[in-house]
Amino acid sequence: MSQTADSLSSSELFEGLTDAALADLDGRLRAAGFRKGELIYSPYDRGDALYLIEAGRVRLYRSAHDGRQLTMAMLDEGEAFGLVPVNGDDLHDAYAEAMSDCVLRVVPAADLERTAAEHPQVAMNLMRSLSQRLRSVEDPELCLDSHLG
Repeated sequence: MSQTADSLSSSELFEGLTDAALADLDGRLRAAGFRKGELIYSPYDRGDALYLIEAGRVRLYRSAHDGRQLTMAMLDEGEAFGLVPVNGDDLHDAYAEAMSDCVLRVVPAADLERTAAEHPQVAMNLMRSLSQRLRSVEDPELCLDSHLG
Protein backbone atom coordinates (compact mmCIF):
# COMPACT_ATOMS: atom_id res chain seq x y z
CA MET A 1 0.00 0.00 0.00
CA SER A 2 1.33 3.48 -0.86
CA GLN A 3 2.05 6.06 1.83
CA THR A 4 -1.03 8.08 0.85
CA ALA A 5 -3.27 4.99 0.81
CA ASP A 6 -1.84 4.23 4.25
CA SER A 7 -2.90 7.71 5.41
CA LEU A 8 -6.40 7.03 4.09
CA SER A 9 -6.56 3.93 6.27
CA SER A 10 -5.83 6.07 9.35
CA SER A 11 -8.93 8.19 8.67
CA GLU A 12 -12.06 7.27 10.61
CA LEU A 13 -14.02 7.82 7.39
CA PHE A 14 -12.33 4.90 5.62
CA GLU A 15 -11.91 2.68 8.67
CA GLY A 16 -12.67 -0.95 7.87
CA LEU A 17 -11.91 -0.80 4.13
CA THR A 18 -9.67 -3.45 2.61
CA ASP A 19 -6.20 -2.58 1.31
CA ALA A 20 -7.49 -3.08 -2.24
CA ALA A 21 -10.39 -0.66 -1.70
CA LEU A 22 -8.03 1.91 -0.14
CA ALA A 23 -5.60 1.59 -3.06
CA ASP A 24 -8.46 2.10 -5.54
CA LEU A 25 -9.70 5.14 -3.63
CA ASP A 26 -6.17 6.50 -3.34
CA GLY A 27 -5.91 6.46 -7.14
CA ARG A 28 -9.07 8.54 -7.52
CA LEU A 29 -8.40 11.29 -4.96
CA ARG A 30 -6.23 14.27 -5.74
CA ALA A 31 -3.93 15.85 -3.21
CA ALA A 32 -4.04 19.61 -2.65
CA GLY A 33 -1.44 21.62 -0.74
CA PHE A 34 -2.20 24.73 1.31
CA ARG A 35 0.24 27.05 3.07
CA LYS A 36 -0.21 28.19 6.66
CA GLY A 37 -2.85 30.94 6.74
CA GLU A 38 -4.27 30.09 3.31
CA LEU A 39 -8.04 29.75 2.97
CA ILE A 40 -9.23 26.38 1.73
CA TYR A 41 -12.75 27.68 1.23
CA SER A 42 -14.91 30.64 2.24
CA PRO A 43 -18.60 31.15 2.89
CA TYR A 44 -20.62 31.06 -0.29
CA ASP A 45 -18.07 28.87 -2.09
CA ARG A 46 -19.85 25.86 -3.54
CA GLY A 47 -19.61 22.81 -1.30
CA ASP A 48 -18.91 19.92 -3.63
CA ALA A 49 -16.26 17.90 -1.83
CA LEU A 50 -15.13 16.46 1.42
CA TYR A 51 -11.55 17.15 2.50
CA LEU A 52 -9.40 14.68 4.37
CA ILE A 53 -6.39 16.04 6.26
CA GLU A 54 -3.36 13.99 5.29
CA ALA A 55 -0.90 16.35 6.97
CA GLY A 56 -1.31 19.57 8.93
CA ARG A 57 -4.04 21.30 10.91
CA VAL A 58 -7.19 23.14 9.76
CA ARG A 59 -9.41 25.63 11.57
CA LEU A 60 -13.10 26.01 10.75
CA TYR A 61 -14.54 29.37 11.74
CA ARG A 62 -17.28 31.90 11.12
CA SER A 63 -17.10 35.67 11.17
CA ALA A 64 -19.34 37.49 13.61
CA HIS A 65 -21.04 40.75 12.66
CA ASP A 66 -18.60 42.65 14.88
CA GLY A 67 -15.61 41.19 13.01
CA ARG A 68 -14.63 38.53 15.55
CA GLN A 69 -13.68 35.11 14.26
CA LEU A 70 -15.61 32.35 16.03
CA THR A 71 -13.69 29.07 15.90
CA MET A 72 -15.98 26.10 15.36
CA ALA A 73 -13.36 23.34 15.19
CA MET A 74 -9.66 22.62 15.03
CA LEU A 75 -9.00 19.52 12.93
CA ASP A 76 -5.89 17.38 12.63
CA GLU A 77 -4.50 14.60 10.46
CA GLY A 78 -7.01 11.89 9.61
CA GLU A 79 -10.05 14.11 10.16
CA ALA A 80 -12.50 15.07 7.43
CA PHE A 81 -14.38 18.31 6.83
CA GLY A 82 -16.24 20.09 4.08
CA LEU A 83 -19.65 19.85 2.56
CA VAL A 84 -21.17 17.32 0.25
CA PRO A 85 -24.16 18.81 -1.56
CA VAL A 86 -27.59 17.49 -0.72
CA ASN A 87 -29.56 19.43 -3.33
CA GLY A 88 -26.74 20.38 -5.70
CA ASP A 89 -26.52 24.03 -4.66
CA ASP A 90 -25.13 23.80 -1.15
CA LEU A 91 -22.71 26.55 -0.17
CA HIS A 92 -20.22 26.64 2.66
CA ASP A 93 -21.30 28.70 5.65
CA ALA A 94 -17.88 28.94 7.26
CA TYR A 95 -14.22 29.46 6.50
CA ALA A 96 -11.64 26.67 6.43
CA GLU A 97 -8.09 27.92 7.03
CA ALA A 98 -4.80 26.04 7.02
CA MET A 99 -3.26 26.54 10.48
CA SER A 100 -0.02 24.95 9.27
CA ASP A 101 1.21 23.83 5.88
CA CYS A 102 -1.34 21.17 4.89
CA VAL A 103 -1.81 18.36 2.46
CA LEU A 104 -5.47 17.53 1.93
CA ARG A 105 -7.07 14.74 -0.06
CA VAL A 106 -10.08 16.02 -1.98
CA VAL A 107 -13.04 13.62 -2.10
CA PRO A 108 -15.49 14.91 -4.74
CA ALA A 109 -19.15 14.27 -3.90
CA ALA A 110 -19.56 11.79 -6.76
CA ASP A 111 -16.59 9.73 -5.52
CA LEU A 112 -17.87 9.78 -1.95
CA GLU A 113 -21.30 8.59 -3.09
CA ARG A 114 -19.76 5.86 -5.25
CA THR A 115 -17.46 4.74 -2.44
CA ALA A 116 -20.35 4.69 0.06
CA ALA A 117 -22.44 2.61 -2.36
CA GLU A 118 -19.56 0.16 -2.95
CA HIS A 119 -18.53 0.07 0.72
CA PRO A 120 -21.47 0.65 3.10
CA GLN A 121 -18.97 0.86 5.99
CA VAL A 122 -17.97 4.31 4.67
CA ALA A 123 -21.58 5.52 4.98
CA MET A 124 -21.72 4.17 8.54
CA ASN A 125 -18.38 5.83 9.40
CA LEU A 126 -19.60 9.12 7.97
CA MET A 127 -22.83 8.96 10.00
CA ARG A 128 -20.84 8.15 13.15
CA SER A 129 -18.50 11.09 12.53
CA LEU A 130 -21.37 13.50 11.89
CA SER A 131 -23.16 12.28 15.00
CA GLN A 132 -20.05 12.85 17.13
CA ARG A 133 -19.62 16.36 15.73
CA LEU A 134 -23.26 17.19 16.35
CA ARG A 135 -23.00 15.88 19.90
CA SER A 136 -19.93 18.04 20.53
CA VAL A 137 -21.79 21.14 19.31
CA GLU A 138 -24.89 20.38 21.37
CA ASP A 139 -23.08 19.37 24.58
CA PRO A 140 -22.18 22.43 26.70
CA GLU A 141 -19.67 20.27 28.63
CA LEU A 142 -17.57 20.02 25.48
CA CYS A 143 -16.50 23.64 25.26
CA LEU A 144 -14.30 24.23 22.21
CA ASP A 145 -12.03 26.59 24.13
CA SER A 146 -10.84 23.66 26.24
CA HIS A 147 -9.78 21.81 23.08
CA LEU A 148 -7.75 24.63 21.52
CA GLY A 149 -4.08 24.47 22.04
